[in-house]
Amino acid sequence: MNTTAKWQVTLGLLAVAAVAGAAQAASPSPAADPNFTIHVRNYAGVDGKTLAQAEKVTSRIFQKAGVISQWADAPLQEQEYTADPQWAGLSHIWVNIMPAAMSDKLHLADSATGLAPGAGPDRVLAYIFYNRVQEMQRERFAAYERKNTEFLPNVADLLGSVMAHEVGHILLNLDVHSKTGIMSGNWDLGLLKDTMSGLLYFTKDQEKVMRAEVTRRARQQGVLEPAR
Repeated sequence: MNTTAKWQVTLGLLAVAAVAGAAQAASPSPAADPNFTIHVRNYAGVDGKTLAQAEKVTSRIFQKAGVISQWADAPLQEQEYTADPQWAGLSHIWVNIMPAAMSDKLHLADSATGLAPGAGPDRVLAYIFYNRVQEMQRERFAAYERKNTEFLPNVADLLGSVMAHEVGHILLNLDVHSKTGIMSGNWDLGLLKDTMSGLLYFTKDQEKVMRAEVTRRARQQGVLEPAR
């Protein structure tokens, strides 16, 4: 092959490579899962190991829905549990884990393990009543000892599922409960067994709503570029 022919082949290969590279660059890369941050105020004094495991359970549930939850410890407030934390943006949600004195003060139904107060799509605050979660675990332990159930739920799995449930109320802008899944209002033995088996998730429709909502919150505070 003469020199001119060699240069023609080389330039041709470079042109093909350039076109392929341009096509690859033009192809959109897979979008990262939308994410948000959960700030935990541990007023109930949950031990660190239990809380860390509960956060892992919550994260797994949200990850299954296609959203990523990041975690941060928040300083306790000495006087007010309900101070408005919206200054940080809508992608930041505060979860206050409360002691028995707080749940007793609110005169909630015995079955209530948490609360996401307020209304509208921009809520950022949820309460978890740890004594109620512990009581749920004790009741299931008693059932286990009576042989009414073959599984024994631990408090970390229950706490993680309850946190996902209450944050779910916020991200779904949902004030009522669903018939199935983690947003169910009836935490019977079957649902708690799913909790222990790692099978308690949001429904497919709820997952779509949640991904859109987490993305909306991020865009509103400039974390993501507005859609074009």
